[in-house]
Amino acid sequence: MSDCSLTKPCIVPAKQGFTLLYKDKFLYSKYDPEKTIMQSLSAVNIQAGTVILCNSPALFYGLKELIAKLPQDSFIIFCEFDSQLNAFSREQLKNYLIENQIHDTRFSFPEVSELYDLPVFINKKNYTFKDGTKLIPSGTYRRFISIDFSAGTQFNTQAYKDLLNSCSSALMTYWTNRVTLTKFGRKYSANLFSNIKILSNTKPITSFLGKINRSIIVFGAGESTDSGINEIRKKWKNYYILCADTALQSLLKAGIIPDGVFIEEAQHVISKAFIGTQKYNFMIFAGITSIPLLHSIFPAERISYFYTEYTTGKFLDNLKKENVLPYSNPAFGTVGLTAVYYALKFRKDPSVPVFVYGLDFSYSLGKTHAKETMAHKNRLMATCRFSSTDNIGAAVNSIATEFADKSGNQFYTTPILKKYSDLFNAFFAGTQNIFDSADTGIPLNIQRHKPYIYETNVLQTESESLSFDKTLSFIKREIEQLTELKNILTGKIQLSENEAQNKITEIAEPREYLYLHFPDGMQFQYNLSFLKRIRTEIDYFLKKMQ
Repeated sequence: MSDCSLTKPCIVPAKQGFTLLYKDKFLYSKYDPEKTIMQSLSAVNIQAGTVILCNSPALFYGLKELIAKLPQDSFIIFCEFDSQLNAFSREQLKNYLIENQIHDTRFSFPEVSELYDLPVFINKKNYTFKDGTKLIPSGTYRRFISIDFSAGTQFNTQAYKDLLNSCSSALMTYWTNRVTLTKFGRKYSANLFSNIKILSNTKPITSFLGKINRSIIVFGAGESTDSGINEIRKKWKNYYILCADTALQSLLKAGIIPDGVFIEEAQHVISKAFIGTQKYNFMIFAGITSIPLLHSIFPAERISYFYTEYTTGKFLDNLKKENVLPYSNPAFGTVGLTAVYYALKFRKDPSVPVFVYGLDFSYSLGKTHAKETMAHKNRLMATCRFSSTDNIGAAVNSIATEFADKSGNQFYTTPILKKYSDLFNAFFAGTQNIFDSADTGIPLNIQRHKPYIYETNVLQTESESLSFDKTLSFIKREIEQLTELKNILTGKIQLSENEAQNKITEIAEPREYLYLHFPDGMQFQYNLSFLKRIRTEIDYFLKKMQ
């Protein structure tokens, strides 16, 4: 009995039914094993669109009752971080389903390794777990809740807390992105098609991957960029310098010409950051959904595109399959993180150091950005007798939170800025030779170190190009398909009702760019309202492609 309880779970008799003994702990009461979980389930209110994390399900007491309360659009994920209990409970689940004649398929039992990745893939449109079950599509669920099914959670208490927090955060990010897509999705897709047309004339960003053999410095637009500029002003040519679009003017004003500028902004307001910069010989590293105006400002050979995965869709899968999209990266939400991501990709090997300034994710009283940034200039231009150059309002805003920064100074942050700092830590903490060189701002989970000169080898890139014929062919096919869809919707092509529905769905459903920005555009719908709106979008996108 003792050996069994220490090395593997053992089902043992209780006063009423059976309990489970593992690691010298009873995971249920020795008297009434089902009582606690039944009380929990009777008190829980499960709203529509809920994903339930059933922590340490063990013997699955209460599962039948939970399924009876489960709304149709909800889903259960059994979570067990202990590998022994995970394997044991899988076998118990098979028996439980048979004994209780449960045929419901709205649940999954991920392996331990899948649990750690759960926050990453919960927002995919379709995800199949290793056990063959499928998670309900993203956009269906609205919340996560967790229910402890046994005392097995005591073996990994923090892991279960972190899982719920991470999943809830990822879900919040999904809906935040969904709102962003509703507002900007149309522009993202339009810019994508406009930029694809000149993609073959630009320099592939893959030409820069693994090529830089000298210290790299990344500048964001936070106020620590000012001190960073002063610290490297006399020796800036010894570094490979990258910056966010909004930090460009700060560097140029100080006589520092960056090697590359990152831009992802889809709106034309960002064009102000590039006023008077055509004469400087730096590369533009641009998101494929960023402003097409770049084509008219800079020669194509000075532009390198990348693809930030701003959404999922069959039309994007087709672009990838045709090898039309450029090198891709995760969506970080802020161009500063994207610049850091590529700085790490650009270096020849992990021994090349990367230093960051201006990624403060916070600000001091009266100051929100580095000097010469767009925000700083706008503040200066708005200055009058009634408006100070100091932006005090940002600090006293109801959503701003005060904290002590890296140097112990009084700083302020907001929920969205804090989220970006958490995202930075999630992606880059533990990465070799990346250093926080700023003395202000939110402490980052990387080492702090001032820039030092590593080497000064000249960057050499390989000559690459994207096939113009391949790009042109893809655009041509899209124009043909959109034209056919337009003709069916306007009655120019006459089809039976059944044929029309099949053909419209065949063409429109995989072209999410026609509807992903609709408030109800998470998936294609065949109804009059939806089709009327698609009909309007066809002309808009045909114009962008021609």
